[in-house]
Amino acid sequence: MAHENGKQTKHRFLTFEYLMNRHARVNSTPRSSISAPLIALYGGIAGEALWLASYPFDVVKSKMQSDGFGTEMRYGSMRACFRQVWREEGGARG
Repeated sequence: MAHENGKQTKHRFLTFEYLMNRHARVNSTPRSSISAPLIALYGGIAGEALWLASYPFDVVKSKMQSDGFGTEMRYGSMRACFRQVWREEGGARG
């Protein structure tokens, strides 16, 4: 669990740093001049980007952990689980 959190934190900070550096570059200003509300906004965007990217994997992990065994098993692999969840619960509707 701690290893997963470490990877998530790394990606969140990479996104935050990218947004901060991009703002400074586009506006030709030092990072230290970025306002507190913008810093908070970039932190929020980084957090949301993390969850948008990791939530589908978390759903699949939870479904596979609660899956049955033998004849009760619904998912043969992680890929099969993604496909089935996408078709039954995800964006493949319409």
